[in-house]
Amino acid sequence: MKIWVLLLLLCSVDVFAQRLPFYGSLREPSSFTKLFGGVSAAVSYSIDNTSIPILENQLLCCKFERGATTVLSVGGSAEYWLSPHWSFGGNVGLSQLMTSLSQKADPIQRRDKSPLVTEYIGSISSFAITAQSQSKYRFSGTNFSVGGAVALAVPFAQSTKLIERDVSENAGSNPLFSEKTLVGFNQTYQTLIIEPSLFIGYDFAIKNGSYLQTTFHAGYRPSVLKKQDYTSLFFRLNCAYLFAL
Repeated sequence: MKIWVLLLLLCSVDVFAQRLPFYGSLREPSSFTKLFGGVSAAVSYSIDNTSIPILENQLLCCKFERGATTVLSVGGSAEYWLSPHWSFGGNVGLSQLMTSLSQKADPIQRRDKSPLVTEYIGSISSFAITAQSQSKYRFSGTNFSVGGAVALAVPFAQSTKLIERDVSENAGSNPLFSEKTLVGFNQTYQTLIIEPSLFIGYDFAIKNGSYLQTTFHAGYRPSVLKKQDYTSLFFRLNCAYLFAL
């Protein structure tokens, strides 16, 4: 009797391992939908390292050394299951890139002996056509997965801005200077930005034939800006609603 119970449990585990809740009928675990498609959205944030000189009146003031980039994306996604455990997929879409940089200059002394402290704030923004491919492995008996991905971004419609702002203790007391826009800040994104990453994910079954794919990525951008040493460590959350095709 114990042997039959053990065999029944083993068969139940095997059936579960051969399918996901969104694959289809429990009566036919070996016959499941392989191709899914739908819409996706993502947000990412990066910690940037660089060394961009800041020029004022053609004179070197200081350098941007730290920055941050936020990326918002929407698009379409697809996923193809090679087996109940392995899949590959990807997405294409439109993204908005927003990079911010800040650096405080060395204090200088005013005529009244009070220190003048200014901060340089640079911003770079752009839209981009993006594409990503990924492969993942789903663990047996669960909807958790791990995988790797490579994303490509082609920026267009770029804009830049550099301002100098008074951040002294008595900032705003001088009506002649509180903030001014500087010219000559002509930083642009690379023609092609490459983003390799590793991720963990979970597929939430919504109903028979559809699921919500969520993945959390950690990756590295080896080059972001043209003619500059600019690298990024980024984190991205991606969600895709996929249904059987």
